[in-house]
Amino acid sequence: MCVNIFNTLFAMIIGWVIEQADIFYFFVFLVSWAISILLEFIAFYYASILEIQCTNSIQYNAFRFFLTVDPVFHTKKESGKIFAKISRAGRAYEDLFDIIFYDLAPTIINITTVVISFFFISYKLGMSAFLLLLLISLINILLVLFYAIAFENNLIKADDKVKVISVESLNQVQLIRAYFASNSIAQKAKHAIHSLMYKVGSSWLAIAAIISFTRILYLASIGFLGVYILKSIKLGILSKTIGLTLMITYLRGTSEVIRIGRRIGKLSKAIIQIKDLFSFINNFGQQTYPVLTSEFLPKTDIKSELDQAKSLSTIKLEVKNLHFDYNNKVTIFENHNLFLEVDKKQ
Repeated sequence: MCVNIFNTLFAMIIGWVIEQADIFYFFVFLVSWAISILLEFIAFYYASILEIQCTNSIQYNAFRFFLTVDPVFHTKKESGKIFAKISRAGRAYEDLFDIIFYDLAPTIINITTVVISFFFISYKLGMSAFLLLLLISLINILLVLFYAIAFENNLIKADDKVKVISVESLNQVQLIRAYFASNSIAQKAKHAIHSLMYKVGSSWLAIAAIISFTRILYLASIGFLGVYILKSIKLGILSKTIGLTLMITYLRGTSEVIRIGRRIGKLSKAIIQIKDLFSFINNFGQQTYPVLTSEFLPKTDIKSELDQAKSLSTIKLEVKNLHFDYNNKVTIFENHNLFLEVDKKQ
């Protein structure tokens, strides 16, 4: 946060140092700049660790769930869709942290710093900057959120379709070749990819239109504030140096306002993709019996149970109320009991 404030006020600070014409202040400015670079590196280091841990954690836990769920549920789902949703959610978590730490938070801090610094110079100037930036941000955010609602779910479905066709076809390539169905599968893949390309292209065109419209609004705000600052210089309210640093500060600190909606849109997109994975998991199936070793007993208990089993002269196995059916429709047997006792010497 301190780094973003310093970088935003960079022009105003250097302008004040030049007006003071003091070498001591100039060296203080350089030392402060070096400290901000160090703090930026430290923040980047810890944010990167957090991002890597969260991204890999979601992918591992999703894989772990699909590994342990009952096999019967896998027969009803496409492997390509599973891979698509896991990889997409992993990238979404990465985008989520990137947007929050490196895009959205710095942009908000920079804009807030500019507005507050303008209020210190002049109440009218600060209020003008605040209202203009608020109007631009709200319009941009609303347009991008409308875009996300209109496009994102369709993009997810189109991408799932491409992954299903490609992965399932490669898994069954021998069967496809045996039935001479390569041309048919290739045509299906081509149509699916063309559909995805059309939807992605339409979404990019919509984003480009939103950014262009926001740039026009931002240019109008620059013109309004520029005229106000020039009039203040002519009236002697502001010096030329202060006027120049104010314009540079505004341009340096608020240029990303035209993309703030895009940041919100990407954030919304990442959240939709993450929710899509969790919705898919909740409706995929369930685990009815333990699979992984850690689900039975802790490692220490397992070792003690094995040591105890080695000391026994006979091994006993008993199963009660055993049921078996096929796809919940055909019952093979039910309420069966099994008892087995074996002498270790045998």
